Amino acid sequence: MFDLKDAFNKAFPEAEIPEQVYLSLYEKEQRYGGPEEGGWWYTWYTLCSYMSFPSREVAEEAENKLKDQVAEENRQRETLRHKRTANMPEGPDPYLDTEGYIPRNWGDGGEYRLFIEESVGSLSEEQTTPHYC
Repeated sequence: MFDLKDAFNKAFPEAEIPEQVYLSLYEKEQRYGGPEEGGWWYTWYTLCSYMSFPSREVAEEAENKLKDQVAEENRQRETLRHKRTANMPEGPDPYLDTEGYIPRNWGDGGEYRLFIEESVGSLSEEQTTPHYC
């Protein structure tokens, strides 16, 4: 039986299998899990945007072009993160949360991160909100 793939690979030994990768922009955030054991936090990733590229090398070039912009945006967000934390109530507020003064899943505003992935959103798909045992 004739195999077209074999014939193609014999005719073009340097032929490559196409690779598709994604450069993804995520927001990485520290979220409050709950008051147990004095309070605990977890990391949460939210996919903001992505772009597909034909190879890892091309995706890395694009990532390098954006690294400085992402770092600058994170520097600007740092001040907002501190303000957000500073504006939290000093103590328990019965109107906010019955478990304490920080509502569960409250986030710090986060920072942006770039990741090269083989499938879109793989970081955010793998996560589940943790629960205290």
